[in-house]
Amino acid sequence: MLTAFLAFYAFMFVLIDFHFLYRLWAIRWLVAIASSVCIAWLVDSYLVGCVFRSFRYLVTENLFYATEHGRLIIANATYEKFGLDSMRMVMIMGDYFLEDGSRNDETVVAVAIYCVILATCFGFMIYSIFDIVSCLQSTTQIASKKTQSMQKQFFAALCAQSLIPFFLLHCPCGIIIVFPFFRLNATIVADITPFLLSAFLPLDALVVLYIMKDYRKAVFQLFSCG
Repeated sequence: MLTAFLAFYAFMFVLIDFHFLYRLWAIRWLVAIASSVCIAWLVDSYLVGCVFRSFRYLVTENLFYATEHGRLIIANATYEKFGLDSMRMVMIMGDYFLEDGSRNDETVVAVAIYCVILATCFGFMIYSIFDIVSCLQSTTQIASKKTQSMQKQFFAALCAQSLIPFFLLHCPCGIIIVFPFFRLNATIVADITPFLLSAFLPLDALVVLYIMKDYRKAVFQLFSCG
């Protein structure tokens, strides 16, 4: 259950790529997409996301397993900080080094797979951002100012909704996963990560209310009337 829960974060990350793809299509053609195409796009994106989530689940479940060696190392700290027995509890663990000090090949493979996945997602995002900016500059002559403004707001909101989970979710989690691989201490980041994970969801929603002009006006009017 823990592995399945964590895999949902990867599912969300892949869907962001599809939102960039959809925004690119919308700006490039500046035409209404038929409802059947929209439905097909949604179905395809969720199917690909489910496949990706399943793959992430299998990698985490089979390669990030808790070893007796790793349980012993964190036994005292786990009990002192959380009052839990690491020798009995279910956990996902990146035990990068074996008892003799050599690398654990399975966790090395898992980290490499995670890095390839994230690099692919970020690579597509960067490509989409540059292409979208180029398309926005070229539509000044064929689209009204209102349409251009709306598309720019959508694009800004999408970028903000991508950066917030990147800094508050994926960066701290990535540090927790990667730092021990290089024998670096990630305790401080691990301690503040629960707060960051709790903060990114409301911030992700608030940023849309702020960037979208009509939403922002409605919120200001609501509070001014109060």
